[in-house]
Amino acid sequence: MDERSGVSRRVQLLFFSAGLIAFAVLIARANPRQLLGDIREAGWAVPAIVGVYGIVYVLNTFAWKLTMIEPPRLSFPRAWVINVSAFAINYMTPFASIGGEPYKIVAASQWMGTRNGTASVLNYRLVHMQAHLLVFLTGAVLAFFLLPAGIIATPILALMTAVLLGLTLLLLAIHREGVIERLFDIGMRIPLLRKFVARLEPRRAALVEVDRQLIAFHRASRGRYYGALTMEYSARVFSMLEFFIIARAAGYPVSFGTAFLIGGFSSLVVNLFFFMPFNVGSKEGGLYVIFVALGLPPHLGIAAAVISRIRELTWITIGLLLVLGVRKAE
Repeated sequence: MDERSGVSRRVQLLFFSAGLIAFAVLIARANPRQLLGDIREAGWAVPAIVGVYGIVYVLNTFAWKLTMIEPPRLSFPRAWVINVSAFAINYMTPFASIGGEPYKIVAASQWMGTRNGTASVLNYRLVHMQAHLLVFLTGAVLAFFLLPAGIIATPILALMTAVLLGLTLLLLAIHREGVIERLFDIGMRIPLLRKFVARLEPRRAALVEVDRQLIAFHRASRGRYYGALTMEYSARVFSMLEFFIIARAAGYPVSFGTAFLIGGFSSLVVNLFFFMPFNVGSKEGGLYVIFVALGLPPHLGIAAAVISRIRELTWITIGLLLVLGVRKAE
């Protein structure tokens, strides 16, 4: 191990420790006895939300299948197994939750070939990001109507909506027109970025090839692209049932719109603090804040985070067991 690896481990430990401290503070503020009571009372929610995510992964797999443009393509059962396994690895990745993508490429390439496997995974990842941004946009619009007046100033909400809209349009442009070549050219003109871009120069041809594949997917298979985006957005919307069920199980029923706002805000916070290993503290903190903002008991936000973590651990276990079966017969 070189020195840089050691620094990376220290940074991971630092963020992980900060997350654990934040989590401990939130537990203490939420009244641990009350928190345990909430979790016991809402125990039936666990199998229900595990089932919700079973359907979410089916929709995710349909979306991925639509991004497989050229044959050979994976069968649906095989694609579902690889997809669930990749999401399990993503949950376990300390930073940015992208560890499942390399695994997904390697696993899919056994049957699809490296070029098709890589293209489908990159296409799907971009569609996945676009769907996330559309969910955040939907949540920002709902915030105008569902958050009590004065919690967040209207100009701040408007600015947040504008930023999310801009990011969504940028990702759509990547699929429609491609941006890699332009980013290389622009980066070489900016002094602060020039050194970083120069390091990527040996990989320019490969990145441009990926860019062309994304453009081809949008132009030649527009129906499949919008179908994949619709499926992925539907999966994210359906996943919001998690907080709808948890709140109802804990004795504080909320509307689906409120549950959507809770889930969307929690996901936004987790993505903003992507550098927190395993999202420790960020998920709990996001749920604590949004429950307070909505006038719901703060301890219920922490209970919801713990119950959601149990769902994650359940699917991580299922996904890791499925990894054992992802191997092409000799």
